[in-house]
Amino acid sequence: MSWQRFSRVFATALCVGVASSLPLSAQLIEVDPAPRAGGTISDRAIPSTAARGAVPEDRGRGAAPEPAVPPADVDPRVRAWVLATRAHAAAAAERPSEAVAGLREAADLVERLAPASASRLLGEASAIATLAGEAAARTLLDLERAATMLEGLAFEEQRGELLMTRAELLMSLGAERPAMLMQAVQCLQKATQALPRRSHPVPYALCHLNVAVAYLSMPMNEHAARLRSAIAVQSLREALEILEPRVHPEAWQAATINLANALQHLPSAHVEANLMEAVELYEQVLGHRPDDGPARGRLLANLGNALAHLGRLDEAADRLREARGMLERCGESPAVDGIDVVLAEIEAVRDRIAERGADA
Repeated sequence: MSWQRFSRVFATALCVGVASSLPLSAQLIEVDPAPRAGGTISDRAIPSTAARGAVPEDRGRGAAPEPAVPPADVDPRVRAWVLATRAHAAAAAERPSEAVAGLREAADLVERLAPASASRLLGEASAIATLAGEAAARTLLDLERAATMLEGLAFEEQRGELLMTRAELLMSLGAERPAMLMQAVQCLQKATQALPRRSHPVPYALCHLNVAVAYLSMPMNEHAARLRSAIAVQSLREALEILEPRVHPEAWQAATINLANALQHLPSAHVEANLMEAVELYEQVLGHRPDDGPARGRLLANLGNALAHLGRLDEAADRLREARGMLERCGESPAVDGIDVVLAEIEAVRDRIAERGADA
């Protein structure tokens, strides 16, 4: 395939900074005429079919040779298209390092001429790099740069997606490097501005859910615990105004369980009211989880713990024993040991109550 054949049309396309849900090679010319389905907002943050490693049918029947890279004095927009095309082919052939390098080089070439296309290229590079297990530091820089390129342009949805993707990567590293959790929160706060509730309600809710998870995962001193827990609870309530159990079951359950857990430990003058709300929230989730696996067992254990703190000892013990049976069957020995400790404490409280009754 000759690059000269396409130079004029690709240069024109890159001039206007085309950005859509299509892979860049399809954006610039109809080389691959089958566009991807629109999908959800998270779907569109994933690279094109070729970049994900799947081989389209036409390539399986004998694809045309990859275009040669044009000389350095050729229009950079044309060079960028050729590099992107070669990168997609490299990804399809399971050569991720080559694909990532080609997409980054293409983005460098057109960053000033077509920032939206350059941002798209870096987004694809970061996705391939993450799937290939490349060091996260460079990927984080790529995502930050890709989002920055779109500032002030009419691509707020794409910028929000990039910010959410960067936050997700930062949160995955937060266990070992807690400072990254605050960076994730900052990304998510920017994403809620790019993806406002009115036009993007579900992504907006997911941002708030992840803000809460990040805050609740941070190491806390006494003052920080009060402030961050309060922010987390507020964010979870915001998310649950949008998420619905039948429409968004996984996100709704995650938000509801996290809210119940946070309320159990929230420093407040209304401890009993918070515990009662937590019990109600756990029971709501149990009503949507008929399974008897470890997740339900842990949920029952949390419910039993909340009931115990409310003084409803008989109900607490029943739930804890049910949870213990499930978790023991699933081989969750540490959780079983923890439940045994709580059950022993409940029995000790009962004994003390019985002794006081006998003395009276």
